[in-house]
Amino acid sequence: MRAGLIALAVGAAAAIAVPATGATGPLAPHAERAKSPRVTVADYYYSPTSLTIKKGTKVRFKWAPTNTDLHDVWLTKGPKKLTKKQIRRDFRSATGSIGVRFNPTFERRGSYSFVCTLHRSAMRLTVEVNGGKKARGGEERER
Repeated sequence: MRAGLIALAVGAAAAIAVPATGATGPLAPHAERAKSPRVTVADYYYSPTSLTIKKGTKVRFKWAPTNTDLHDVWLTKGPKKLTKKQIRRDFRSATGSIGVRFNPTFERRGSYSFVCTLHRSAMRLTVEVNGGKKARGGEERER
């Protein structure tokens, strides 16, 4: 009986551990997400306030779980070749306080200026898109 319980426990542990192995397994999407720059949308600020990325980079905006007010991310100025349809479709987030997902991909070089339409004077972000090889975070906002 005891040997049977040990074999059952070992088998269960192995079954749980197997999915976590290998670069192409279930954990691979999480590793891929870590490569994308992230901007925190918090009460009355974005962090970082500026970002430089290469063309084709997806930026993940994450609303802080401690937010008590509503926020959004809207493009106010971008590269000249962006159409109004592209701006409305790709560069305007939903409004919310927690749990909003916004992950635009920047396909055109140039400067993108974003604001929170509810807190325009406090919440501003600039994204510079170039042909460089490396994405880097900009200025971090002190809390």
